[in-house]
Amino acid sequence: MDLVPGSLLAQRYRAESLLGRGGMGEVWRCRDEDRGDEVAVKVLHAAGLDPRRRRLFRDEIVATAHLDHPGIVRVYDVIQEADNLALVMELELGRPLSKIDPLPFAEFRDLAIQVLEALAYAHARGVLHLDVKPSNVIVSGRPAGLRATLVDFGVARGWRQGEDLTDDTIVRGTLGYMAP
Repeated sequence: MDLVPGSLLAQRYRAESLLGRGGMGEVWRCRDEDRGDEVAVKVLHAAGLDPRRRRLFRDEIVATAHLDHPGIVRVYDVIQEADNLALVMELELGRPLSKIDPLPFAEFRDLAIQVLEALAYAHARGVLHLDVKPSNVIVSGRPAGLRATLVDFGVARGWRQGEDLTDDTIVRGTLGYMAP
């Protein structure tokens, strides 16, 4: 699924601009022509159509579709057209924490608490993010302070209480941010 500005996905989402590229795909700002809202659409790279990448992408969909928390990006729709996969999400306007100048301690603490609350919510529902890093935390302003939203559950996985997580043969996440 190669997008250019003006492309229409699923006869509903009109591509406006590329927001970013990652290891699994691209994220586009799109307009939902049914509702008039702007959304983010994560499109799996054509090269990502191998079974492992498709499974990881489906894992992201399954992991995030049922999460409803102000600190976690919301999933609205899944697009499956032929061999193409795309995930339609809430458009988070803000900047990645990795692109923000150092913050006063009190503001950073508040953001960290918000991220921890979002992670606790996800963990309580059996979802492990597995790639928490500054570029996956979107920070936006609000009158009462800054707001953190956790994005990119692309390597997330589900788990059940008591399950051994050490036997997974696939390394997931960003090495510099992994727990030892």
